[in-house]
Amino acid sequence: MADARAAVLVDRHIGFISKHQPREHAGVLWAGPGLSAVRPTESKGGHGSGCPSTAQGSPSATTGDRPDDGDTLVHWVVDSIFVSGLFWGLNTETLLGRSVIDKQWAVERILACRCGDGGFAASPGHDAHVLYTYSAVQALALCGVDLGGIANVGGLVLWLVSLQAADGSFGCDEFGDADSRFTYAAMATLRLLCRVDAVDSATAAAYILRCRTVDGGFGARPGAEAHAGQTFCSVAALALCGHLAAVATDSLLLMWLSERQNADGGVNGRPGKRTDACYAWWVGATAAIVGRPDLIDGLRLQASLLQHQSPKGGIAAHIGDRPDLFHTHFGIAALGVLGHPDVARLDPILCLPTTVIGRIASSH
Repeated sequence: MADARAAVLVDRHIGFISKHQPREHAGVLWAGPGLSAVRPTESKGGHGSGCPSTAQGSPSATTGDRPDDGDTLVHWVVDSIFVSGLFWGLNTETLLGRSVIDKQWAVERILACRCGDGGFAASPGHDAHVLYTYSAVQALALCGVDLGGIANVGGLVLWLVSLQAADGSFGCDEFGDADSRFTYAAMATLRLLCRVDAVDSATAAAYILRCRTVDGGFGARPGAEAHAGQTFCSVAALALCGHLAAVATDSLLLMWLSERQNADGGVNGRPGKRTDACYAWWVGATAAIVGRPDLIDGLRLQASLLQHQSPKGGIAAHIGDRPDLFHTHFGIAALGVLGHPDVARLDPILCLPTTVIGRIASSH
């Protein structure tokens, strides 16, 4: 087992983030380093010009080449998570005390994802979605934008209000599809905008409590299986709604969280599953929110996470796998909430550095 206080590979992780930024900031394509630019070409097999080809002369799908425009396979693979990818990159560099992403460029790209109904889309041309709206607002906060000064911020608040159903749940967009993640994302965005008062927090909390499972965790919706990611979203949502006391001392929840730690020191998302780096955040942050960080062995978890670091930068889901930005971000965030000295402290509910949260609070 590695030393829990061993160094985080800060410079290499920053380099990993930088590699995901194409030249001249043409766009950010947050794919893993093994996925390259495969340009749609005319296929000799008659499949049409829209089919990607890896024939001789075309980039290999495993070379790790960086695309510079949207006419690539990588673009179409990751276009639907662009805003979240930008947030992961911005938050990771901030937590590590560095800055490689141009903030003015980032703000321009984020605002280009704003939709007419008030919300934000994953990428320009997509529909507004509550998860990407949350990522967009988090990213803007990291760029130093005064969130209260966002153009038509009232329209954004009204769009979020429109997502709440009569049972208290939140849908992801105009078509509904309730999920505890969406309630968390909506409430967290409203908290960052200092407008939690705009929705019915009591019924939102009541809906979340109906998502509890018999073993103590929370599922995506009533009757669904408990999952660490959904449990984080549910507990954080309850805190944002002012109803954390309903579960903070619940013995079943506390036991469920403590049972997520595996023999190797890492944590899983469900019983019987292998260790995965991102769950260090979902479980570690939830334990911090309920005021019980002692539910898991934090030093053993840090030691486990450090073994997921790639020598070339980035953090992988599993030891030996290729790193990706998602697991790099949530691995670094977990180290922050666990108190590693190389990572800035952050708010376990909003997943932002405490310095950013303080700046938002002081501006209102």
